[in-house]
Amino acid sequence: MWEVKTVSTDEALIGFATACAAAGPSGCALASKGSTTENVLQSVRDLIDAAYDYKRKAGPSAEIGSAAVRSTLYGGLYWPTQWPQLAETGAKYIETLRNASLLSNSTHKRSLAPPLFDINRRQTSSNGTTDGDPSRDYSFQGVTCADAADAGGVTTKDVFDYLVKVTREVSPMFGPQWIDGGLYCHRWPVRAVERYAGPWNKSLLILFL
Repeated sequence: MWEVKTVSTDEALIGFATACAAAGPSGCALASKGSTTENVLQSVRDLIDAAYDYKRKAGPSAEIGSAAVRSTLYGGLYWPTQWPQLAETGAKYIETLRNASLLSNSTHKRSLAPPLFDINRRQTSSNGTTDGDPSRDYSFQGVTCADAADAGGVTTKDVFDYLVKVTREVSPMFGPQWIDGGLYCHRWPVRAVERYAGPWNKSLLILFL
């Protein structure tokens, strides 16, 4: 399904960049005076590269990485009315990452702005075993994978190969994300006993409440 979900997303990003350039710095935080669509797109690419370098340097303690930036952009493109706020979030990331080398030696580190559209929801564990480190919420994957077909012989390498294929053939910008719930299903240990497994050529009654 990931190859379907990412169709036209790169075109949507171009639409965002075009609108941003037209709005100028007064209406879009990622634009400057005289910015073009390509200028804004390059700012986005530079942001992703900087986030990648930041996480590679900071390791597990990094507050953000390139995947999180892609996820924020991917989610934000669905709401054009919120594009100004999406641009503001991107601009804050750029500012913080630009100073990351200075902040790494400072005791007054600035926190990165939370994503405007948080695709990777997290919940805080209250069992006292994580020392305040929030645990990841897998409810979306759980529901998706419980209804999924049996994994068969699918391996994690197969999934990564699939992501590479989507990146090359569908969306170079948004393809390389481990965001879709179905990407976890080859490792999910159970399937729901009530899942529907066909036949798919039959019509069934639907109850509307």
